[in-house]
Amino acid sequence: MKGALLYILAGLMLVLIVSVAWWERLAEQPSEHIVRQGETLTSISTDFGVEPNAIADANGVEVDDFNVRPGVTILVPKVPTTGTGVWLAHGAGIIAEITGVLLSFWLGLVAGIVPRGYRQQILGISAALGVASYAANYAGSDQAIAITPGFLFTSIKDGFMWAAAFPLFAAAFGMREN
Repeated sequence: MKGALLYILAGLMLVLIVSVAWWERLAEQPSEHIVRQGETLTSISTDFGVEPNAIADANGVEVDDFNVRPGVTILVPKVPTTGTGVWLAHGAGIIAEITGVLLSFWLGLVAGIVPRGYRQQILGISAALGVASYAANYAGSDQAIAITPGFLFTSIKDGFMWAAAFPLFAAAFGMREN
């Protein structure tokens, strides 16, 4: 019965994660960007991973006539979701997420806070929610996904959190080391 509570809690969290991700997603509409001091059309296009021509087109002007001034709101089209680079970056992100889950789970085992009879459930639920959380984080992202130390650290940290949470939930449900 107590193991079922973990699955119910995981199901509720999964529904919450997916709901928030889809709620935040803005279809295919371009996002608005307020130009900051020192930004150029080239720097904005690099930050968002789109061509300068695409930004100019979204704003109804030619690239040569595009005037980027601080404080002006411009439209930036969504990043294309195809290509090998995107798949590699997301693959690295998911691997980092699972690495965080495994590190946290291992620390929980060493600390003796992961109940023996529920270890497979806790690891499986943590991994599944970690991957779902990763997907939710990047489902509506306007920025180009790139493999950077910050991107990988964020994914590891998120996975670590999921595997740290479920031993605590198990303890709250009265599941103890046998």
